[in-house]
Amino acid sequence: MNEETIVFPQYVDNFVPIMFWEADDIIPFFIGFEGGVLLSMLIDHWTVQVSGILIGIYSSRKYAQSKQENLSGMIFHKLYTIGIYRMNKIFQYGLMRRWMH
Repeated sequence: MNEETIVFPQYVDNFVPIMFWEADDIIPFFIGFEGGVLLSMLIDHWTVQVSGILIGIYSSRKYAQSKQENLSGMIFHKLYTIGIYRMNKIFQYGLMRRWMH
């Protein structure tokens, strides 16, 4: 065999960067932002939309901090267990579990 070392890219599995964030860091911001926009349609006041933006920024920062401690891509696993996101063609439904007695 060859004793030559193989250089492997360190960040192969990271998400696509958008400006200086990764794609999964922006998801909590958009959830808070859209919640503020939809709620401001019901309650016609500008502070509701601003509070939605602030909640989105706060939740995005908290998610980025928790991502440093856990695996990257954790949000997609959380969305799978809730039943919102499909992981692949084999495991389509996160809410369907096999219960063993």
